[in-house]
Amino acid sequence: QAVPKYVPDPDLVEQIDMDLKPGALRRIKILADMDDPQLLALAKSLETLRLRVGTHVIGRGECGDALYMVMEGELRASMLVEGKECPLATLTPGHVFGEIAFLDHGPHTEDVLTNAESVVLKLSREAFDRLVCEEPGTALGVTLGLTQAIAGHVRVLTRRYEDSVHIVQRT
Repeated sequence: QAVPKYVPDPDLVEQIDMDLKPGALRRIKILADMDDPQLLALAKSLETLRLRVGTHVIGRGECGDALYMVMEGELRASMLVEGKECPLATLTPGHVFGEIAFLDHGPHTEDVLTNAESVVLKLSREAFDRLVCEEPGTALGVTLGLTQAIAGHVRVLTRRYEDSVHIVQRT
């Protein structure tokens, strides 16, 4: 059962206007293969957020309703294990997060917090659903990029699992 979405302190999050050009959007890895018209259509559906240091952007177990793309700054993905924060990844410009909950409408699988002041793009599920109807090629481009990113994550996790099995077998 997913917990309600954590709402960050409004003093830590500021919506800003940013002129999003195709070249800037292509720095986001999942968008790199999209053409200019697709990126221009996508830009109209994005919110740009400036996050101050220490902002808790998403929480593990929370209902997910958006995909986030890092434009500037640094964030960390982590989870609590026995009360201790266990880092999973450092998220820098070009990375995305919230993708699993965005795609399967389930709870977030990790916590994401800012290490430094950051700028992220937010694609809400509602905005994405509009893209599916109004700009299906753009929605397909985002979906293909997400699919490639998730496939890469699965490959990394598979290698880590294989490595851990080999370590256990040696002991």
